[in-house]
Amino acid sequence: MRLLLIMALFLGSAGAYADDPPEGWSGDFSFAFALTRGNSDTTSVSASFHADHHWERGLEWLNAGYFLTGDADGDKTAESMGASTRLNWSHSPRVFSYYEVQALRDTFKDYDYRLMPGAGLGYKLLKEDNRTLDLYGGLSWVLTRYGSTGDTDDFLGLRVGDAFSWKFSPTAELKQSLEVTFDGGDLGQWFARFEAGVAANLSQEWALTVAFIDTYDADPVAPGIKKNDITMLAGISKKF
Repeated sequence: MRLLLIMALFLGSAGAYADDPPEGWSGDFSFAFALTRGNSDTTSVSASFHADHHWERGLEWLNAGYFLTGDADGDKTAESMGASTRLNWSHSPRVFSYYEVQALRDTFKDYDYRLMPGAGLGYKLLKEDNRTLDLYGGLSWVLTRYGSTGDTDDFLGLRVGDAFSWKFSPTAELKQSLEVTFDGGDLGQWFARFEAGVAANLSQEWALTVAFIDTYDADPVAPGIKKNDITMLAGISKKF
């Protein structure tokens, strides 16, 4: 916590960089649904949103959330939800700091909840009209409550990640993100989330979306819990 305070005071004295996108809100709401009937009956439903706000002096507020549920032959196979809120503060054309809180619930990983407040520094490795790539790293306090036992566990984590976007045509865009969090006391314990998706515009407000999501936990809480979960989604989104 002392390191976070020193870093915040240092960055606060550095001033902000005012090379900003237009002020105001932007984002989207997405919905995906999959249904199969025959030799196996499966149903999957997901919903997500992004809501971002930009201000002067290099400040942007990024918000996101998702919900996913699925069943196969009457048995539930997936149930997870999460949300995050993050403030990015630019201090130069390339360097920024971030301050965020993430929350997660995943009954199949036995997470009644997982809370992750954190802060760190980032660098804009690519900053072009059609391509951007941010690299970042920092500290995160990870608090987990397990649903099967009611026990809680917490540690100070080391987090690294990237965020990439590429508008490869006037109507289509690729986005990719990867985030890995290590237990600061045992680097062999870590978890990660990778996401990649393509959105193709149908109009100025509507788009078709395809997404691939992979979550990995190197040390599940129980032997019967798998380390890796992969989800593929196709749906539609409305921009605002």
